[in-house]
Amino acid sequence: MQKKITLTVKHGDGEEYSSSFIGQISGTPENFSINFNTKSDEDFCDYELKYRDSKILLLRFGKNPMSLYIKQGIISKSKINTPYGDVYIDFFGEKIEAILDEKLNGSVHCIYVSDADKENEDTHDFFFEIGE
Repeated sequence: MQKKITLTVKHGDGEEYSSSFIGQISGTPENFSINFNTKSDEDFCDYELKYRDSKILLLRFGKNPMSLYIKQGIISKSKINTPYGDVYIDFFGEKIEAILDEKLNGSVHCIYVSDADKENEDTHDFFFEIGE
């Protein structure tokens, strides 16, 4: 089903921005996929996915069209430690897999260091809504 997806990102330095796009969503909260084209002036866009009561963190998409696949329990190449548990992410492929505790409520605050920039640590708060 096509859904309007609205993203608000609050960076650790106080910067905040929002954007909206249309995505194709299929599957269940435990095992689903989102397909969309990112349209951004930035080299990378950071997203957090909120689906029903689930919280699944997605990071580091580029400008190119992406298909994102989320499957419960899959561990990918990179690991991020958050206050809510470990997140596993492939930063560089078109397939990004990540898992957080499904019982989370509210926003997600995380600290991460990407494989491309191991010396710089950053913080972000992600607010990601899927509408009609």
